[in-house]
Amino acid sequence: MTRAYFRNAVGAILVYDVTKRQSFENMKNRWISQLQEFGHQDMYIIIIGNKCDIDPGQHAVRQAEAAEFAGEQVSPPHHHITSLNPSL
Repeated sequence: MTRAYFRNAVGAILVYDVTKRQSFENMKNRWISQLQEFGHQDMYIIIIGNKCDIDPGQHAVRQAEAAEFAGEQVSPPHHHITSLNPSL
């Protein structure tokens, strides 16, 4: 994605796949830093872990780890979602 898409942006939603560690690492090591560098200085960033409906034994990223990272980097912290089961 080109930096022009988020230059001076005031908000962003970053979604990663809780079953794929690389998805989380890319968000941590690439997208957050680029948003902070090129977005508005008071940018509002929301981090969302998707596919939380999948068996927790298959999660490559634990909710506690993601919440801890989010608490250090952004506000509000972290959310877990699923697009399959609206009751979660």
